[in-house]
Amino acid sequence: MKKWRKILGILVFLGVVVFAALQLVRPDIVFKPNPPIVRDAIWPSQEGKDLARRACFECHSNESTWPWYSYVAPVSWVLASHVSEGRSNLNFTDWQPGRVPPPAALEAVIRQKIMPLPEFLLMHPEARLTDQEKEALIVALKGLK
Repeated sequence: MKKWRKILGILVFLGVVVFAALQLVRPDIVFKPNPPIVRDAIWPSQEGKDLARRACFECHSNESTWPWYSYVAPVSWVLASHVSEGRSNLNFTDWQPGRVPPPAALEAVIRQKIMPLPEFLLMHPEARLTDQEKEALIVALKGLK
């Protein structure tokens, strides 16, 4: 029994050392201030903008908030990747109409429940939209300028 305790103790110690070492690999996006707002999308309605702010802006804008767990590896790596990819695909605060996915594609990811990401919804239940809210968001996304 003492042998197993010793082995378990060594494994726990190694786990703590590895976890601590992982904290040294820090994604810049999490530890630097958000980029400035370049150009806001022009929304057809305030309701649409509010819905997008609630469900989309964390990853699709330069207004991301970084909760405490976003500073802890490996979670920081996942969040940094999601936000970086989200901003590169669609950024409501660096609005470039020629680089926006077509409205049909935006509608499809909402209807197919691809966006918001299911893991995002676990930590952000306020981003869960009702069917009626999803319809209003889709209408707003189609009217963006």
